[in-house]
Amino acid sequence: MANPHAITVQPQTVAVTSLSRNYWQTGLLECCSDFGVCLCGIFCCPCLPCQIASDMNECCLCGSSVAMRTLYRTKYSIPGSILSDCCTVLWNKESSNKVSSICFCIFRVYMQEYQDLQDMQASKAALLAYLL
Repeated sequence: MANPHAITVQPQTVAVTSLSRNYWQTGLLECCSDFGVCLCGIFCCPCLPCQIASDMNECCLCGSSVAMRTLYRTKYSIPGSILSDCCTVLWNKESSNKVSSICFCIFRVYMQEYQDLQDMQASKAALLAYLL
């Protein structure tokens, strides 16, 4: 007679891929690939960094800082340094006008971070849907 408590199916292992990517999904020069994000970044500048901070469960006042970019980069294992984050946020070598250079570069940084965060959240959702 067969044992009613015998294991007939072995447990399966599930390969879970890491959500760290080691690169930015969106380049700084691709900042307007999503037109809605582009408009929000240019015409409602405080909104985008606050949304980024909110999506990362951080204070809205931290959204527009080098620290927020560094936090995001380290959280998702994107290579770089605080110095590279600072240079990315505050310097744009293509422009001779420092004020417009800083302002436009900050818009691009916000848009890159926001689009990257949206891609990361979509990847998490897809992974969870796959696992469930």
